[in-house]
Parts: sequence; C-alpha cells; structure tokens
Amino acid sequence: MKVKKFTVNTMAEGLERIRKDLGPDAMILQTKKTKKATGFLGLFKKEQLEIMAGFDPDVKQQASDPQTPSGEIENMQQIITQLKEVKGLIKEKRDDLHIQAETMPTDVKRMIERLHNMELPPFLINEMTDHLLARWYKESEQLRDSKVTEWIEEYLNSKLTGLSFGGITYNNQLIKLIGPTGVGKTTTIAKLAAEAVLKHKKQVAFITTDTYRIAAIEQLRTYANIFHAPIEVCYSAEDYQQAVEKFAHYDVIFIDTAGRNYRLEENIKELSSVTKTTDFPTETFLVLSLTAKVEDMKEIYEQFIGMDIDRFLFTKMDETSSLHAVGEMVFHYQKGIAYMTNGQEVPEDLQEMTKENFLDIVLKKDSAHV
Repeated sequence: MKVKKFTVNTMAEGLERIRKDLGPDAMILQTKKTKKATGFLGLFKKEQLEIMAGFDPDVKQQASDPQTPSGEIENMQQIITQLKEVKGLIKEKRDDLHIQAETMPTDVKRMIERLHNMELPPFLINEMTDHLLARWYKESEQLRDSKVTEWIEEYLNSKLTGLSFGGITYNNQLIKLIGPTGVGKTTTIAKLAAEAVLKHKKQVAFITTDTYRIAAIEQLRTYANIFHAPIEVCYSAEDYQQAVEKFAHYDVIFIDTAGRNYRLEENIKELSSVTKTTDFPTETFLVLSLTAKVEDMKEIYEQFIGMDIDRFLFTKMDETSSLHAVGEMVFHYQKGIAYMTNGQEVPEDLQEMTKENFLDIVLKKDSAHV
C-alpha cells in the first residue's frame, strides 16, 4: 500500500489533494489536528489538519475484477472507513456547528445545513445524513443544490411508501373525528360536511357524542340546519348504534366526539365503547392542533392509538409559525395526513393534504402555504 501524509488547512482541501495524488479509491487512515508556528520568531501558531491516506493498487485491481469477491469486500471497507471519517466530523459539527464548520467538505456542509433547516425530526436527519453521505461518496463530484434536493426528495418519498394521504375517500360511510378538547373538531366537521355537500353532492347526517358541552351540540345543530341535514345526540353505545342505523341510507355520516381530558384513560375507554360499531365501514381522523407541543401530540396519539386511527388532521395552522410537528408526527408514527385547516371560515379554510403537499411543507417550498 502507498501511504502519504497531507498537511492542510481544511478537510475539503485534504480530500481534494488526496483524490488528486492517490486517486478516488484512496482511503483515509488517520487524522489529527496540529499547530504550525508562524509569524515573527514563530510566536504565533496556526491550527492545521494532518491526514494520513493510503492507496493499494492491488486492491483496486481486485475490486475491478468481478471474479474476485475479496476485492469487492476490500473496496467496500474503504468506503465504510471514509464514511466513518466524515460522520465523525458531522458529529463534531452537531456538538459545535461553528467551530467544526471549517473542517468539513463544502458539499457535505451544505447538505447537512440543508437538513437542519428542514421541518424534520432529529432521528430522520441522522438517517438521511448517512444516506446522503453514501450518495456523495458514490457520485464523487461537485454537487449542485438541485442534486441535493433531488436526493432528499427521493429519500423522503421512500420513507412515505405505504402511507395514506388525502381527504375523505367516500368508500367509508362513517367519518369519525377524535381528539382532545379545544382542537376544533366541531368546526372541522362543518368544513368537511360543506365540502361533501357542495363539491361532491353527497347527502350527509350528523352524530355527536359530545354531551358534556352544550355549546358544541348547539354549534353542530346550527351547521346541520344550514345543510338541511339530520342530527342525533348520543349518550350511550345503544344510542349511537341506533343513530347509525337510522342514517344508514345517507352517503356520509359525520361523527363528532367528546374531547374531555385525554390523560384520563377511563375517558378514552368510554369514548371508544360508545362509538364502536362493526357493521359500518369507518374512517377515523385524529385531530391535533398545531399550537400544541410535539410532546403533547405524542401523548395524545398514544392515548387514542386503540381507536384505529387512519390519518392525522391538523388544525390551527394559521396560529403557529412552525410546522415542525407535522413532519415529526408523520415520520415517527408512520401515519399520513387527511387535511390541514388554517382558520375558522367554513368551508374555505380547509386543505386536503396529498403526499406532494406534505413534502412541500417539509422542504419549505413556496407552494407549501395553505
């Protein structure tokens, strides 16, 4: 193996010199920081990097030979070693973004900064860092921002495979909204009903199990009158089953549920038992307010997880400047989004969410604004 030492000012400079002198198949063996005396009588010291790199032409020859499995293994080991080097630099960058910025290759630095500026959970950023580094070493060329964006979109698309996005499919007769109090379930039901009636020409009916808030019942009754739709208030599982059977000939039955204190397990059990029916296909949306903390959203999800959640429905987008929670909940729980709302207007402030819409939000594209 041919081994050579490089003394450079930055890692980017070192990688460029290594590729130039030893070729793209060279691997980094060791790195360390050194001090170089400069100035009058050597009184000043400048920090530099000392990189030991090596290249074995025999290994390259074996790697190019499809009949030599050991050559492929050696070549893969080189890539793994190089990845560990750069990943080590990235870990240092996470600890201190400013101090370590100078030691990172420009392309890598730009990719990592791009990831940290996105609305993504930390665990996914770490996964994507590994993925992008592997792509970067494989391509071994100057990266354009458009290429980085392309790689990021490809990776995120792969993480969303199998997730259901989009609004009401009308394949299920019952549309149930669940979630804590104060997230806007009743107003959101009115928006969904308006879309069903005005846009899709459906006959709708309403059921509410929120018997704890008189104002909520009256609000839903007002909307029902506007749409010339029937409404039933249910106090028990028997009431609920009878109401569903009564409205069986309607296209869509919207179900508004009680919020109450989601931290009390008995409340969730009561809600689940009242609205449980096996005779009618049901689509269940967990309604979450974007003004809530991510930790609270996760706690809510864990409490409602036994109610067969199909998709998220996020409200109050207009009341927050950060959409970090959207990516956190989708990627963490592997659940898609049905709708997002950004105001109180019925039916205007409602947007159906496709996978493309969601990626626009995560990538912070201009078209992400509702």
